[in-house]
Amino acid sequence: MEAICILRVASLFITVFFSLILLGRILNLFFFFEKPFLLRSDTLHVLSLIFTVSLFCFGIWYENQTDFRFLDTLFHSLEYTLDTVALSFKDEAVSKAVSESECYSIAFSLSYISSVVVSGSLILRLFFGNVITAVRLSLVKKAKHTIVLGDDVNARTYASQLKTPVVLWHLAKIDRQHYKKNLINVSHMITVDYLKKLVHSAKGHFVSFLQGDDSIQFLKILGDFLTEYPSCNMMFYLEYAHINNRFFDEIMKKFPHLIYPFNTYEMCARKLILDHPVSEFLTANQVDHRTALVKPHVAINILLLGYGKVNQKYHALSLFCHVFATLTDGILSGKEVNYHVFDRDSEIINPDFYEYLQYESSLHRLTGNVEKCDYFDPPHRRDTMSYHKMDLFDGSQYENISRLFTPGSYNQILVSFDDDSKNLEIALKILESIERWGPNRNFDFQVFVRIRSDSFLSLPIVTELLKQKRIIAYGSDQEILTEENIVQEKLDSIAYTRNFYYQLSHGQSDKTPLALWRELPYNKRLSNRYSGISIPFILFLMGISYMDVVSGKVKKDEFLSLYDPDNTLQWDDNSQIKYSLDTLRMRSDPRHVLAFIEHERWTAFYLFCGYLPMKKSEIHLIKDSESGKMIPYKDDHARRLHACLTTHTGLIEYRDLLDALYKQAGQPQSLIDLDVIKYDFQLMDYLFEEIKQPAQFTDQVSRRRLKNH
Repeated sequence: MEAICILRVASLFITVFFSLILLGRILNLFFFFEKPFLLRSDTLHVLSLIFTVSLFCFGIWYENQTDFRFLDTLFHSLEYTLDTVALSFKDEAVSKAVSESECYSIAFSLSYISSVVVSGSLILRLFFGNVITAVRLSLVKKAKHTIVLGDDVNARTYASQLKTPVVLWHLAKIDRQHYKKNLINVSHMITVDYLKKLVHSAKGHFVSFLQGDDSIQFLKILGDFLTEYPSCNMMFYLEYAHINNRFFDEIMKKFPHLIYPFNTYEMCARKLILDHPVSEFLTANQVDHRTALVKPHVAINILLLGYGKVNQKYHALSLFCHVFATLTDGILSGKEVNYHVFDRDSEIINPDFYEYLQYESSLHRLTGNVEKCDYFDPPHRRDTMSYHKMDLFDGSQYENISRLFTPGSYNQILVSFDDDSKNLEIALKILESIERWGPNRNFDFQVFVRIRSDSFLSLPIVTELLKQKRIIAYGSDQEILTEENIVQEKLDSIAYTRNFYYQLSHGQSDKTPLALWRELPYNKRLSNRYSGISIPFILFLMGISYMDVVSGKVKKDEFLSLYDPDNTLQWDDNSQIKYSLDTLRMRSDPRHVLAFIEHERWTAFYLFCGYLPMKKSEIHLIKDSESGKMIPYKDDHARRLHACLTTHTGLIEYRDLLDALYKQAGQPQSLIDLDVIKYDFQLMDYLFEEIKQPAQFTDQVSRRRLKNH
């Protein structure tokens, strides 16, 4: 009998407890005036109720074995629960059991007291928690803050590192103990009304780490919200690693100035290129810092051990960030970088993964005989990737790698194949093999290993190994998931300052820099960002550290003495550079070499994006809808065509074609106005203006520059 009583009390306690939790959830919904729904965190509550019902059934079955009737037992069990919830002791069976059994009395008392305490505290926490959260939200919206949406580890890691006030909006309960006091925890469903409550009239950044169906649902809701509030002050940063649908494409087209997609794998690769560009490790025997030219005999090899998402992104970014130049028979030309992929999975190389890899065959199919075709001098495909199938844990196969290390070469090895410990194991094995080859060969190398876990990286034995073996670790979550890497304010500052000077020399002087930036198509904004990413790489070609320039250790005059030793730079009274056809003529001094590299980088980026050269016969003059002036039809982003996808020789021919078109239209222009080569000089010509410029131009500076122009 006592066992039956204990089962009844246990089922009573569990039923009361979880019923009140679910009741609190319903009250929570009414508090926010939202439609009822079932959060993923309620799965635990549902399972608990199933357990409660199962416990009831077991008690009923047990009592039926002792000749109790099923319906009577069920009725009494429910009656106990209702009486307890109503704070009543009128049930005679309960009173009798309490008086006759000391065990039942103790169990019932503890169960009853616990239910009252827990239920009361739950209701109080529910009420005061919502009130306090609502007040904190109303206060934080008045200041610049960050809203982080997501349940996964990336969202939590990012939120935990932010210094500004943070609203962590998640769809499941999260333990708050690892977060700072500046965090506001919000667990709520995704709705347009709640998005309005959080975002409308707020200032700051909105970062979403949602994936899968949740991401698609959020995109639909975000599209509806931005349609209603297109002048929203929040910038939306969306992780797009798992987004591939029409909603994402539509929202990017409608609101390109508010949506900033990001990818954690790309951020990892980008940060490595920014922090450690290949040019940082080239010696004076491999690159002439006086001209920024790589010596013709030097081979540059990038070895990707493992071809997962990080190394794939590094390969892609490296194609248009690591662009070298050399002299071939006294003529300025591009210097190829040799990419070698080592992986045990031969199917990991997808020929359709990069449209860029298909460029060469597409170009040949379009142009046929270059001398007789309707195209300018075609650019060269820069990807020389070769694939090697290999078991990376088998050190005996490393001889295949050693054959690439030719005398005088630089070899960069990136290990991103497996988990942290295995990546480090491979890196140590490859380093041991290289040290055996080194004494007999004259080559340089650098080994990088991806280690995601900061706890693993902080182990004393790992730290000591990396220090002793001269291995550089990269890609830890806390290093990548930062505001600087996702929001990119510094990089964007360089990018739209760069765009400002381009537009200024292009005749667009009636708008602010930020307005010009927001009007750019997404691919043009990306191109400007990647030009900013390439700056540290370019400076190392000159033997200058980017951090020395930013910190002021290298002054502008010192830089210009290295960058422009022939004093070809000329400035007008409005602090603008005066370009002439003579100063744009290709030479082998740093300024002209770096302009050549910038055009090669720009070309590589557009080819990677799937663009192809435009036919000469398609180029014509059209009337600009805003200014009313005649402008050249030279690019078509819908068809992915661009007339400037050519060499510098082709750009001169393009300029002559424009000259003939304007003369034919009775509106002759100066050749320097028609020239596009001058834009390739601007990245480094205005370097100090780009680096020193704040994230947003002041109205005074903007008006002065625009007025003077």
